[in-house]
Amino acid sequence: MRLAERMQRRELAAGEALDGDGRFGVVLAGMLRAEGGLLRPGDSFSARVTAMTPATVASCERAVYDELRERA
Repeated sequence: MRLAERMQRRELAAGEALDGDGRFGVVLAGMLRAEGGLLRPGDSFSARVTAMTPATVASCERAVYDELRERA
């Protein structure tokens, strides 16, 4: 099974926060702020992020990501 098939897509409004703890996420559109700085489309995250602009992310449980990565 591919990673994309296991991820859930979510739309975030500007200023909306998402708790990425225990998850693996990818920015699909927009800009997010994380503890380490700004995230743009294609960047990944696994901690709390806040949308700086309307944004779209895809995420899954971190264990799912780790399992699929080990198989690759």
